[in-house]
Amino acid sequence: MAKPARYQGALNAQTKDELIQRYLNKVQWSDDPQQHLKQLRRLTRELEKDFDTKDINKAVSKIYKPEDVRNARNWFKQEIRDIMANPWSLGNMVPDRLKLRWYSKGQGTMSLPKPLDIGKMFFYGYNPKTKDTLPYYDMFPLILMVRGLSDGWHGLNLHYLPPKQREILITNLMDTMSNTRLDDKTRIKMNYQMLSGVAKYRYFKPCFKRYLVSHTTSAVRPVPFNKWPNAILLPVARFKKASITTVWSDSLKTARGM
Repeated sequence: MAKPARYQGALNAQTKDELIQRYLNKVQWSDDPQQHLKQLRRLTRELEKDFDTKDINKAVSKIYKPEDVRNARNWFKQEIRDIMANPWSLGNMVPDRLKLRWYSKGQGTMSLPKPLDIGKMFFYGYNPKTKDTLPYYDMFPLILMVRGLSDGWHGLNLHYLPPKQREILITNLMDTMSNTRLDDKTRIKMNYQMLSGVAKYRYFKPCFKRYLVSHTTSAVRPVPFNKWPNAILLPVARFKKASITTVWSDSLKTARGM
């Protein structure tokens, strides 16, 4: 016969929730959804020695679950399909030259990235320091922040990929989301080692660029996660010295190791 839980009915709901949260906060949660689920199951078995199952489930339900990641990924894909079926819906969100209305409305600015900016999406104007020697460059990068530098950042400029490959890259990266609220705090937990070490992230290769804060030509605008499907489809890339078809062709060859 199983031993009764130690705190069964002995504490009020708030106190039990706080005690369980202490256990949860000590865990180094895996970015892999399958490993994350195993950790939850293992921790639940441990907690059952001291707490009621309903109290455990209440606390554990606050942590993002693998099925939430799958639901978020499905939402992202469906948003892409809906927009592609009705491309005119993007019309009122296309920025007018440098005004960047859709991106700038209600958004703040950023000088150098902070740790919590890693894995978020940003949009800004840019004039490269080495533009004379570059084969081509984008005047309006749309990036996923990879890491901060003392004078700028490394980011994945999604404009270097055709829309379909942008979708594939982001969908694969959604396994490492920080949460599934799909809001302005949602970000992708990633680093260069992770990107370069996993085959399904291969489309990152042509997108990985270095940017200097001193060469930005506008405010750096964050894009909330729930606007990512719109953002990756907006025709706002402005490549200089080459056509966008040339850029995309070169990028696909790089991603495929050609």
